[in-house]
Amino acid sequence: GSVRVASAGGVGRAGTLAETGGSVGCAGYRVTLEQGRPGQALATNQLQVLIEDSAGKPAELDNFLGAPMHLVIVHEDLSAYIHAHPEGRRPGDPRIRFNQYLPKPGTYKFFAQFRPKTAKAPPDEAILAEFVIKTLP
Repeated sequence: GSVRVASAGGVGRAGTLAETGGSVGCAGYRVTLEQGRPGQALATNQLQVLIEDSAGKPAELDNFLGAPMHLVIVHEDLSAYIHAHPEGRRPGDPRIRFNQYLPKPGTYKFFAQFRPKTAKAPPDEAILAEFVIKTLP
């Protein structure tokens, strides 16, 4: 079968993030993307994603297609496409971490795909949160 990309309320959208991160509401969850420093082109960027339910508690995630989250990153001119999986998680840490190299300066769209254990959706559906990040020149 096929996998549907967005469900349980659709795709969350956010404008350009502050220099080090931001949040978006998505299908009843708050998805926060944090960076240790502003986005850097031609460098490895440390990213953390935290997903909280409507009560502000960290959401437990199912492994969806083999990972708790998939991150797709696309450069504004479509010359770069990256499909990333997270680093290993520390026990009890709700944050999902990525160390991601961005190959050129510019604006990137980040699409975070995940499936909370409490999601009331068919097993082939996931939630998609969208972020926009501009790298420093």
